[in-house]
Amino acid sequence: MNVIDKSIIVENSYKTCSGYFVATRIKTFALFSLHSVERLQTAMNPIIQYSMTNNEVMKSVRFTLEIKNKEVLQMIQAGGVELTILDVVNLLKNEDDEGYLGCNAKTIHAFLDGLILQRRGPSDGPAKKFSTSTIDNNTILRKLRIAFEMRDTNIITTLENVGLRISKSEVSALFRAPTHKHFMKCGDQFLRNFLKGLTHRFRPNET
Repeated sequence: MNVIDKSIIVENSYKTCSGYFVATRIKTFALFSLHSVERLQTAMNPIIQYSMTNNEVMKSVRFTLEIKNKEVLQMIQAGGVELTILDVVNLLKNEDDEGYLGCNAKTIHAFLDGLILQRRGPSDGPAKKFSTSTIDNNTILRKLRIAFEMRDTNIITTLENVGLRISKSEVSALFRAPTHKHFMKCGDQFLRNFLKGLTHRFRPNET
């Protein structure tokens, strides 16, 4: 089944934390995208939903490429942020571990920029400038696409390998400007699947 162009009926019922029964029934015959469904599921199941963190992105790329902490540090520094090897160790810890360091937007930008430099070398022309004060999933996806030199067909195949079908028009929508009428927001689960697909591509025996 494709992730868009499917009419759906959604019914959901659950108990609230206070014990009162709440029944929610939503019936619609509108066309939903993958990301619309994600938002709908989030609204209906707020307890089980959690956000993708920048630390997860960094750890996933590190695992996929089998790189050492020193290389992670070199990428971050190449991207313009000065950290220590201890900072990197703390960035790669689990969230509930002592000393865990949250990865802010500036650091993940630097890591991804360093990844691009490592895999592709310096750009011949002026690089596109991004604000480093914030980052969203679409920007992360765009930078990963650049780093791994992926065409639309490569992205489609990467996702198919982990059981997700997506059309070429949907891929294009993910990389449009946010102001474009066909822009599609990249959801957390979509980004997780893409990262999982990258791991499958580089380490097929470990996924």
